[in-house]
Amino acid sequence: MVDLSQVVGGILKDITQARFTSDAYSRNISRYYEQDPLLRRFPIPRAEIEEIDIDLKFSVLGMEANPAQSEQREVSLADVFERISTRIAVRFKDGLVESVGKNANIDEEIKQAAPLHRNRIYAQQRVIRFLMNNQGDLFEKGRFAFESAATRIEKELAELIDDIFERAGGVSVEDRDAVVEECVASMAVEQCLREYREGLHAGWSVEGDYKVSVEVSAEKLQHLPENLVSTVRIKASVKNYTWNEIEHEGETWRSLNPE
Repeated sequence: MVDLSQVVGGILKDITQARFTSDAYSRNISRYYEQDPLLRRFPIPRAEIEEIDIDLKFSVLGMEANPAQSEQREVSLADVFERISTRIAVRFKDGLVESVGKNANIDEEIKQAAPLHRNRIYAQQRVIRFLMNNQGDLFEKGRFAFESAATRIEKELAELIDDIFERAGGVSVEDRDAVVEECVASMAVEQCLREYREGLHAGWSVEGDYKVSVEVSAEKLQHLPENLVSTVRIKASVKNYTWNEIEHEGETWRSLNPE
């Protein structure tokens, strides 16, 4: 008896592993092609897996809730977290630009760095990473801890301001504290979180996923009546992805994109 998800996942993993094994073999023989004066004139053989059809037969033994798997809850919350982090990040960037711009003691280089698009991206990444990594303890008896979450997000973004200042040359402690205080106040993080109250609580209330237990061994399936045997068709293909470097505002980013 196994979970249906494990069977299907194992098949898809083995298909990917087959492609890796094939590529590893092509890599090894490429050395011979390179060293041989005749073979190097020929293309190196490489197997392509364009499409695979598999008919999987199984018998359903049972279905039960699986609290250890909570993908549906995480998907629901991820959508809300994305919207929250986007909104707070925009407020962060606007607040940083305004608070830095009015401070006469801060160098012009830092003032020019404040409105950079990357600062909004950094802020959004910090907020959504915090929410995803701490969602378990942010919900107390099913209710979101708005005040605690806001305080901790503000701390994360205060640390980001330190990083931005350090990259741009640094500022005095007094000016740093003034910028942080004004920027944090302008974001109104707790108010922003409370605006998504319904979405947060609805996402958390999603129950755990269910697992389907199945029998797949040929020995046991052959003795079962036909009406108790189910079939699912798995149609899979292998797609290739490559790492690319993207430059934006002086920063280099690595992105994984399909060929």
